[in-house]
Amino acid sequence: MDIEWKKIKRVVTGNASEQEKNDVEVWKKEDLRREVFIKDATSYYEKGFPIEDVSSKDVDKAWQRVRKRIPKQRRVVVYVKRWIAGAAVLAGVILGIWLLLFKPEREVSRERMPLGVQLILADGTTHPIQTDQTVSEGIPGFEVNEQDGLKQLEKKQESPEKQEIAYNEIIVPRGADYQLTLADGTRVMLNSDSRIRFPDEFQANERRVYIQGEVYFKVAHDEDCPFFVETGVMTVRVLGTEFNVKAYAENEVMTTLVSGRVMVKRGLDSLTLAPGEQCEVDKQTGLLTVKEADLVTTLAWKNGEFVFKNVTLENMINELSRWYDMEVVYESEALKDDRYYIYVERSKTLEEVLDKVTLTGNMKYRIDGKKVIISRQ
Repeated sequence: MDIEWKKIKRVVTGNASEQEKNDVEVWKKEDLRREVFIKDATSYYEKGFPIEDVSSKDVDKAWQRVRKRIPKQRRVVVYVKRWIAGAAVLAGVILGIWLLLFKPEREVSRERMPLGVQLILADGTTHPIQTDQTVSEGIPGFEVNEQDGLKQLEKKQESPEKQEIAYNEIIVPRGADYQLTLADGTRVMLNSDSRIRFPDEFQANERRVYIQGEVYFKVAHDEDCPFFVETGVMTVRVLGTEFNVKAYAENEVMTTLVSGRVMVKRGLDSLTLAPGEQCEVDKQTGLLTVKEADLVTTLAWKNGEFVFKNVTLENMINELSRWYDMEVVYESEALKDDRYYIYVERSKTLEEVLDKVTLTGNMKYRIDGKKVIISRQ
């Protein structure tokens, strides 16, 4: 059962209708973690304090709650130059946990409409995705909706024995993200600088797609037709589930399971993930490793936020550069290894994000066109 975050918020703040209370009660009983979530949310809103007026005592309590959900090796003491900025960041992370894990998929912000998204059809024709109108006409086999993105129309196989598979491709540039619904009902969300190749029509016995970059899947269940995701480094096999695949060239390739079950395979090595687990392919050895996933940071991008926890400046800036389409120059290489905790919405400007980073670290920056020069304070 899915539920809207707004409905939960009305319940925990005492403004819900009886029907909403019943809906949340049913939703809560489906999973013990949801009961914990409701208790935490209720406790937070009962305090009634705005972020800018948080006391140090309240921040410490909130931070301890976050620490319990972070593996010990990832904990770090953060020194901030301005306490108010630190308090806002920490309180934002607490609220971000609830929003990231439980709020529905967001609508595309009108202030950052996807620009330059392209659909390449199986016949080789290229169609820019128009986002300045409710529905775009003239793309064979597809509909385009401003809120839900691109929808592939179902196509019946002309011949069950057809061997050759024709592929369409969606390319999402830096500075954008985009949503796609495949013909089988599978929902896909692509992060910036990502692409997906998918069949013009699925085969009767399998559904197989190919990706680069970062993609979130909500796969339509079909026991007789498993779904495969190919990254070039590993293969993910699912029946029906929600998971995230990150496969940028400069990063480790990883799969994070949100719900259901998936099998990850590389060569002869394979393993099955349980919800909340993350599988990573080591770039040096090629071995598969499994660890507990940090769903807050993993799913932040698809909900319109950046959440960085104990992340090096270099890795954080790499992710920011894909979204803001910027080139980065470091005047001090040592800065790359500094670690940060940052929570900020992706709708913020580049300057607003970098200003927040400078408040919690030892860096400063200047912007020269599309180039960002980072130096030590």
